[in-house]
Amino acid sequence: MSTSEPVVQIGSCHHVALRCHDAQATIDFYTRILGMKFEIATRETVYRGKPFNYLHIFLRMRDGNYLAFFELPGYKEQVGDPNTPHWVQHFALRVDTVEEVEAAKAALLASGVHVDGPVVRPPFSSIYFSDPSGNRMEITAVGSMEGTRYAIDPQGANAVLQEWVKAKQGGALDNVAA
Repeated sequence: MSTSEPVVQIGSCHHVALRCHDAQATIDFYTRILGMKFEIATRETVYRGKPFNYLHIFLRMRDGNYLAFFELPGYKEQVGDPNTPHWVQHFALRVDTVEEVEAAKAALLASGVHVDGPVVRPPFSSIYFSDPSGNRMEITAVGSMEGTRYAIDPQGANAVLQEWVKAKQGGALDNVAA
């Protein structure tokens, strides 16, 4: 664990950028079902001095942060990494209560979206689904982390990391061979 001062102190996440196949369908999904606000769109024809047509949209969440999407005409549809289990690559969106997770599930199901869950791993209660472009998403409510395996514990986290590194070096973590 480093004790030196960081070079940069990050204040918050402004946005995460994902790809979409259809900007209008993406806007409809995130505004109508998930309550985000469509606020910014730029249509570009050049990227770093080279011709490139794309649309960049931003949807604001309740806390003021954004999900951004790029629509890239002419590119093949995105597919997940075939070397990574589908459940690993996702983006989690937080709500305040388990009731909001349940309401989101009901809204998604009513809109014809397949939903996995709820999955409860204290302090998290989550559902999982894919947006119209296939981006895997999670909606989660987070209770108190005290007394859970997710409790904030930098020393314990470092011990878990060191144990992981040692097991990895010993070849004891090969899921492919399992």
